[in-house]
Amino acid sequence: MNISKIIAAVLFIVALGLGYLLALKIQEPITRDKEIASVEKGVVNKLKMIREAQKEYFSSTGKYASKWSDLIAFVDTGVSYNISRTEVCEPRPIEFRHLGDTCTVTLDTLGSEKVRAKLFPADKYPDFKITELPNVPNSDLKFNLKTGEVDMGGVPVQTIIVMDPKPEDKRRTHDNKFKNQRNLHFGSLEKATLEGNWDKSKEKA
Repeated sequence: MNISKIIAAVLFIVALGLGYLLALKIQEPITRDKEIASVEKGVVNKLKMIREAQKEYFSSTGKYASKWSDLIAFVDTGVSYNISRTEVCEPRPIEFRHLGDTCTVTLDTLGSEKVRAKLFPADKYPDFKITELPNVPNSDLKFNLKTGEVDMGGVPVQTIIVMDPKPEDKRRTHDNKFKNQRNLHFGSLEKATLEGNWDKSKEKA
């Protein structure tokens, strides 16, 4: 084999190596994005579970659980009552018509069920462990849980936020101007909402 063929063979091998490295370089961010998407899917699913538990806690107690231990105990042993609300309104006599109708509200308890069975039935959540409800998936961390209060027309209204403390996607920051690019969370301490920021269609802060 002459020198030109040897050089050509070497160059061919080098080109193959460079092509392989380039392909790896291109594939690397794609693979990483898929890993992030998979982890965040688990985080969002857990946040949805916590949100449902907090909604049920609020419905039962009139406030959100400010401690994980309180929420866990409620889900584990609490009872949810099915309430029927009936409202009957009748007009007042003509001379009092300016005061509006008189209304009577009747509340009837139709039945009850365990909170755990209602929110996390065994057929849908076969591996559910109540003590792991606050845990971030694939992590030794717990979600950050904070409650607060805002004034709405002179009426104090409780607020809540539950947030992933250490996002898998390092581009997420808690103060990003775009809400859906902040740490995954639901709720807010500034306003009464349980909205999650994982809806990609919402770009406003």
